[in-house]
Amino acid sequence: MNMPPPPPPPPPPPPYGGGYIPEGTGGPMGVGQILSRGWATFKSRLPDFVKIAVIVGVINGVLGFALSRGDNISRGRLGLVALIGFVVSIVGSLITTRIALAAVDGDATPFAGLSSQAMARAGGYLGWTLLTGLIVAVGLVLCILPGLAAAFFLCLVPFAAMEGRSGTSPLSASYNAVKEKAGEIILVFLVFIGIAIVVAIVAGILGFIPLIGNIIGSALQFAVTSFGLCAFATIYRNSSAGRVGAR
Repeated sequence: MNMPPPPPPPPPPPPYGGGYIPEGTGGPMGVGQILSRGWATFKSRLPDFVKIAVIVGVINGVLGFALSRGDNISRGRLGLVALIGFVVSIVGSLITTRIALAAVDGDATPFAGLSSQAMARAGGYLGWTLLTGLIVAVGLVLCILPGLAAAFFLCLVPFAAMEGRSGTSPLSASYNAVKEKAGEIILVFLVFIGIAIVVAIVAGILGFIPLIGNIIGSALQFAVTSFGLCAFATIYRNSSAGRVGAR
């Protein structure tokens, strides 16, 4: 009597957000592969990234234009403008980080849902990113090299802070992930430094166009930052620390 074949094993549980872990996760990746995957994930959520870039670009562009027009702006008004710009940048980075992880994971959650998830992590994200900034600043003040090393090894803190895994601090998660992928990260760093310089020059030229130039330049810089987040989210998810967060 022939026995029926055993049923296939159940599929593995979906990663963080319900998407998928990119094919080849865990192995070494070249700079071209990282940038290619980062660009593909960036395009997969392009409408969401454009929304954030436009919102941040308009607000920061208007603030920058207002400052450039004020010859005798008071310290109080200057402080208020700086505070608004800081809050806008933090909220924009918070939501963009969540979208970048969703893009890498293939998470189809709508923009509104991802924004709500990001805001729910606002406290932890803000706390860990500010602590990271403080560590880097102290390192730069005491001696430039420790500050640069801290910036390098803690560059993935935003992703770990966004996932908020219990039992592991985002600082140690970032350190372990960077240590594992140091060769890949330093090369990607150099690429994006070059891109950032070019975009900054373009934004500076656009700044000569009143208001509209400020808005377009700010939106362009934030869009490039979003692409960079997708590239580094790809590296993070390809590390052992990131794969734990995907479960």
